[in-house]
Amino acid sequence: MPFAVNEVFSELLHNVLKFLKYGTIFIIMGCLFMACTLAAVVTTAFFFPLLLCYRKVILPIFRKCTGRQPPPEPTVPIYGTLGKLWDAFFVPLMLFVSGAPTERSQRTHPWNNKKYPKHRADMIDPALLMTVSAIQGASSRFWLFLPMFHLPILAEFGGWKDYVVIKPVGYNQTWHIGWVTGKSVGLSRIAITGPVRMLAGNEEIHFFGLTPDGVQIPLKKIGSGQIGDAGAYRRLPLL
Repeated sequence: MPFAVNEVFSELLHNVLKFLKYGTIFIIMGCLFMACTLAAVVTTAFFFPLLLCYRKVILPIFRKCTGRQPPPEPTVPIYGTLGKLWDAFFVPLMLFVSGAPTERSQRTHPWNNKKYPKHRADMIDPALLMTVSAIQGASSRFWLFLPMFHLPILAEFGGWKDYVVIKPVGYNQTWHIGWVTGKSVGLSRIAITGPVRMLAGNEEIHFFGLTPDGVQIPLKKIGSGQIGDAGAYRRLPLL
């Protein structure tokens, strides 16, 4: 009987400590998220009117006076100033939820990538796609309101932490990475040079690469790892 009591007490203590651990994690995540969001909102409120005035008033007047024509619309969506500022504000939160503060944090957010309808996948050469299989045990992208693909610290509950390392073949200039899933096509606005880490989750995903001019380039997988493994790829960009 004493042994049974001790086992019950040990299990209860374990559950209490687990609850305190993840409760603390959620509280810190919430505080960091509110701080990052507040900083982004304040910055937007200050800079957005200035940028809008510059683009809609000052720049057209300057071009009209000098006779200069606006540049052609880029094939790859622009990674704007506000997007870069928001990325910078969210670095502390992303480092915390990664559980690996010595690695480069994940940078994929709604403002730095563009989504296209699935039919746009027809414009991508399937011969140049690189396919990554689903990871067993990975959660869906969202669980309730939690973005599990952003929460390696919750890997015990399915948070994504597995990644592949992708590199262009025969191309060493800046490029952009995109992905095709069962629901949509996405393209990162962030220009990268050389290899990049990309998360793998609960479904098969196909990656493609584009030059800044929109020319598709072949890709290859050169490695893999997990966030927090202190591996050789930990300092590469993680999108």
